[in-house]
Amino acid sequence: MIGHVNGPVNEDQKSDSFYRKASEKRSQAVVDYLIQHGIAKERLTSRGMGNKQMIYPDPQTEWQVSANRRIEIEITGL
Repeated sequence: MIGHVNGPVNEDQKSDSFYRKASEKRSQAVVDYLIQHGIAKERLTSRGMGNKQMIYPDPQTEWQVSANRRIEIEITGL
């Protein structure tokens, strides 16, 4: 699981560390949910990308803001 968050790139109010930790928590929440629903823990990993890979770097709508807050599932093996 790869977590992403929405956040201003140029704003000094919150640091890169803040956004990275938020995205890590988002990713870990999905991993925890899957484990609780029967997926083996050994098959899952999580990481956070912060706000470094936003789909919409300058979101103009609430939908675009929401789209930046996401989880990507990367399958690395079966």
